[in-house]
Amino acid sequence: MAKRDTERRFEKRLQYTIDDYGGIDFGELERGHLQIYFLVKGTQDYRITVKFENFVPLLKSDRFIYRRDVQMKGISYSHVIKICLQEVVDTFDVKVACECPDFHYRFAYIATQQNIKVTEPEHRPPDITNPERVGYVCKHLFMILSKPSKWIPRISPMIKKATLGLGIVDRDDVYTRE
Repeated sequence: MAKRDTERRFEKRLQYTIDDYGGIDFGELERGHLQIYFLVKGTQDYRITVKFENFVPLLKSDRFIYRRDVQMKGISYSHVIKICLQEVVDTFDVKVACECPDFHYRFAYIATQQNIKVTEPEHRPPDITNPERVGYVCKHLFMILSKPSKWIPRISPMIKKATLGLGIVDRDDVYTRE
């Protein structure tokens, strides 16, 4: 709990849920990045954009080698997607944005300076709302980035369908981890 949080506010923050997975940006996917839109429900609903840089090259890397002759030892393409998503979240190879006022007025400038803001850059410093320039994500983004186990299993089938549909990968069989 942050020092400015009251117990009630902290408990309320824990109530936020991911209401919808608004989709995937197919243009970004073709360029090698995975951009996903989330709708986070709380007292108000906010749309979050998370862009996983270099997702497709990781997905197609030599770490996952396709082999038909070792089906029992292989892992599914769906599992490879989950592993890759977890890895890009863990390495924080992401760009983010949230439509909430907190992100816009307190963190957008800092996120722009850190080169992690996916939407239009913000050039006005938060001299009044965040003069010490601490942090770069709001509570909605923090929830998404800190609890990938809640959304990775639900978004993986969409990613699988998109990557196969766009021809980014042409195999849906077996992978082995080398």
